[in-house]
Amino acid sequence: MHASHTLFDMLAIQSSWHAFDIMAQSYTRMTNLMKFLLVADGDDEDHPLSGLLDLVGDLYI
Repeated sequence: MHASHTLFDMLAIQSSWHAFDIMAQSYTRMTNLMKFLLVADGDDEDHPLSGLLDLVGDLYI
């Protein structure tokens, strides 16, 4: 069996990782926002921020 040599496109890997990292940070921020909104409005569907909670939940979960 021969060892194969694989060339990696480091610029493509770096670009992909950067895009993933930004997406993960965005997801973390939105998750934290949802947690804040859940504490702020609890089960009160008439709370002024309940619409924002619904929107964030629909977009990020």
